[in-house]
Amino acid sequence: MKRAYACIHLGANIGAPRQPNQVHVSASLESWIAAALEKEGLSVDNKAPSGSVPRGEAGTIHRGGARYVALVCGTEVFHNTADRWPDAVDVAMLARYARAFATGALGLARQRS
Repeated sequence: MKRAYACIHLGANIGAPRQPNQVHVSASLESWIAAALEKEGLSVDNKAPSGSVPRGEAGTIHRGGARYVALVCGTEVFHNTADRWPDAVDVAMLARYARAFATGALGLARQRS
């Protein structure tokens, strides 16, 4: 993983209505994620403390020493029968996150080449 230029982990519940996001991010990518989200009218709602180890797959990336961004959102219905479209997903919000990360990833790729 250390050879990767950057890892982007899209975690659970992105696009859940009325829920803040939380970002775990390597210091060198903090301005990148803020700018990528801002272009879509989004922001970093909660930033995990620097050096903290995220749960799940993002924790593996962190322990592997890669530069990374991991974004998750909260939900009141995680793994619940009510956790389904259309009530549990704000499709417009999800599309904004998708555009932010797609455009941002292209920018990272251009930096690398």
